[in-house]
Amino acid sequence: MKCQECGAAMALSGEREEIDYPCGLPDVRLFGVPAWVCPACGEREVEIPNVEGLHRAIKQGIVVKHGPLTGEEVRFLRSWLGWSGVEAATMIGGAGATLSRWERNKQRITRPHEILLRMYARFLEPRKKYADLHTREAREDTDDAPSNPARHMHLDATDNWALPAK
Repeated sequence: MKCQECGAAMALSGEREEIDYPCGLPDVRLFGVPAWVCPACGEREVEIPNVEGLHRAIKQGIVVKHGPLTGEEVRFLRSWLGWSGVEAATMIGGAGATLSRWERNKQRITRPHEILLRMYARFLEPRKKYADLHTREAREDTDDAPSNPARHMHLDATDNWALPAK
């Protein structure tokens, strides 16, 4: 790995970082993330291993959680499946404008649509090659999203992104 600042070769520091993960969901925190350091300039970077496995763990955490889905969670599941808004609306039987309102938290997703989306996310594999699923909307800044401590998701890189046992 090369340093983004000076171009020198970076070395694995042996330390593990704790970071907030910008995946379009509020309160996703990663533990045990490998850290790299540049011996020339001191720049530090983290490397998120197995991003596909991480997103699969986040998806599974959303699918099995109690309580209604938030708009951010609806968007994450749709994006994880590799569906456009129109495709998702067609698959779960809603209108594109309605799906947009769900994803922007302007309207709560109805229970039948939510159950169907959870089932698709649980049992279907992403339609597209996983590397192509990283869309702009999944990287949107969520600083203005309300924090809800009951919805924190904590995942550990040293445990291959396994969800904590309940």
